[in-house]
Amino acid sequence: CVHHPNVCRVLDFGTSEGTYYLAMEYVLGETWGALQNALLADEGGRKILPTLAAYAIAQACEGLHAAHEATDDKGESLHIVHRDISPQNIFVAYDGSVRVLD
Repeated sequence: CVHHPNVCRVLDFGTSEGTYYLAMEYVLGETWGALQNALLADEGGRKILPTLAAYAIAQACEGLHAAHEATDDKGESLHIVHRDISPQNIFVAYDGSVRVLD
């Protein structure tokens, strides 16, 4: 597992009745895509968008780096690669923290 403040924690995973499931921590906030759209719709929001985008992207990169560098108990790489980084998979919590999902 990846333990990093910029990665959404996976609490459980498995199968139930032949269907895979993934239970992740519950975080109050918005996806970066929704937040970006809201900021673009507001004149004041458009002014602060570049600063917020830089912050969110930097935090997401920290989480991705942690995932890419993750190792098992023996120090062997877990070979984690996020193949769908998109505005919908970057989550900005109402407390300002940023997490990569999926």
